[in-house]
Amino acid sequence: MKAKNVKSAAFLLLVILFIVSSCRKQYDTPPISDLPVLTQNMTIQALKDSLGAAQYLAFDTSSTFVIGGVVVADDRSGNFYKTLIIQDSTGGISIPIDGFDLYNEYPVGRYVFVRMAGLYAVRDGNVVIVSSSSNASESRLPQATYRNFVIGGSYGNTVTPAIKTFGSLTFNDLNTLVTIENVEFAACFAGAAYANASNPSSGVNVDLNECTSGGTQILRNSDFSDFAAQLMPTGNGSITVIYSSYNSSPQLLIRDPSDINFTDARCVALPTQMPIDSVRMLFDNGTTVGPANRKIEGIVISDLEYENIDYKSIAVQDESGRGIVCRFLSSPTGDINLGDKVRVDIGGQTLSEYNGLLQVNNVPNEKACVVSSGNETVPTIVTISQINADIERYESTLVTIKDATISGGTTYGSNFGNLTLDDGTGTMTLRTITGSFPATFASESVPTGTVSVTGVISQFNTTNQISIRNTTDVQ
Repeated sequence: MKAKNVKSAAFLLLVILFIVSSCRKQYDTPPISDLPVLTQNMTIQALKDSLGAAQYLAFDTSSTFVIGGVVVADDRSGNFYKTLIIQDSTGGISIPIDGFDLYNEYPVGRYVFVRMAGLYAVRDGNVVIVSSSSNASESRLPQATYRNFVIGGSYGNTVTPAIKTFGSLTFNDLNTLVTIENVEFAACFAGAAYANASNPSSGVNVDLNECTSGGTQILRNSDFSDFAAQLMPTGNGSITVIYSSYNSSPQLLIRDPSDINFTDARCVALPTQMPIDSVRMLFDNGTTVGPANRKIEGIVISDLEYENIDYKSIAVQDESGRGIVCRFLSSPTGDINLGDKVRVDIGGQTLSEYNGLLQVNNVPNEKACVVSSGNETVPTIVTISQINADIERYESTLVTIKDATISGGTTYGSNFGNLTLDDGTGTMTLRTITGSFPATFASESVPTGTVSVTGVISQFNTTNQISIRNTTDVQ
């Protein structure tokens, strides 16, 4: 009797497993006969043609127009946010949807039908999108109702990307899958992270160079993509992208790094990294031009946000423990921040002293890029007498001076921003920018008593000075 019950239980378990397995199979891959088949009676290009030069085209709720296409980009990697890109034989279009993990329902390769009744075709810059509103900034199809409009069809469809060059990309290629050959990342970006995974904001624009034409296009990578921390390849080859546009400026987007096949040798060699210590020695020996095909790489120790450094300048310190100021042609505010690891191509750039401060001068902004964000530089604990005895060693580096007092005024901007810092071994200037564009904390009170001061060392002619980044540098 016991053996019979065991056999019955085993048989029942097998039946249950079979039923569960069958149900799961039906859920994951619906039979072809169960998939919706709508009649697509408008091509994507016809939709765009109907919009013409207008800002938007409204479809009333009685409209019977249906467009369709294969999903060529989804939100799986995070590089496309709440968006599907579909493409038919005539073109491609973007469908913003207020939903997450859309790829579970509409993965790349699934055919999608879109009922246009009650929707809009809207011009967003020079890109046409399917929208829930006539206002492009309020375009996402609502989470509660998007399935009424976006109907998934068959799976496993393929779209062969068109082979294009930078020069042959046109308006008709927007939101379509294209492959571009003989390209490589600009030297500044090759080998750097795709985006700022450690300090996400929005995304990073990366320069992609085409060797045949010498042209450049922007590859846009989201800080929230699952590949943001991965390093971009350093070689040359082909890249498959969605051709897009932002504020009428063209840009390229990959679905994930598998869209990049850089296995060939570069057409432009990468510069060799040079320690900042060696760059400073070059200047000491009379060299005033950065050597060809060289770069420096280090952590930004200054902070443009609080405006206590020239608005075109950053101070960079590398693993050699030495630092240098890079002064750009225009302000890098918003592009380069405190704690960013930056790479600066110094080949052919001017090395000069400005009132005693050594800097790489007039650097084109495209010669610098952020490798990673959120890095920390540990300041060197030092006395003022040590700084005064070897100012060139400490110039443009981050230091901490302990057991000091501040005199000469009650606010950081007192006495035109020139206060006196005294640690008992010597004195130096605590410098704060004043005037028309003062540091944000210039009017704040200076603490009394003994303090610890962290800041960046510099020279102004024969005056040695330290500049804090913000008031938290004074403890």
